[in-house]
Amino acid sequence: LLAAAGAGAPGAWARAGGDVAARAAARTHPISAALLGDMLEGHGHAPLHDLARALAQGAPIEAVLAAARRLVGIGHSSGWDMLAGFVAALSGLHPGPPRLR
Repeated sequence: LLAAAGAGAPGAWARAGGDVAARAAARTHPISAALLGDMLEGHGHAPLHDLARALAQGAPIEAVLAAARRLVGIGHSSGWDMLAGFVAALSGLHPGPPRLR
């Protein structure tokens, strides 16, 4: 999704996805590894897609928050985990404020 949107080099995203998939089997629960694999192929829960779409389209904040609320309602902590990963991925797209030395 991010590569298709022009955020970074497609090859870099593919390599990063491959690294995540390869390491997930040894570093997380099999269910989490399967979920990561699905997401790497562009398959995920509808609220996650809704959140990404709302942000990409510049939807009103109410729509963004509604999608985020639906996302965090998934499972005991799975939705929160997906939201945290999504936000972490997005934060890597922006250089952020300058760092003080």
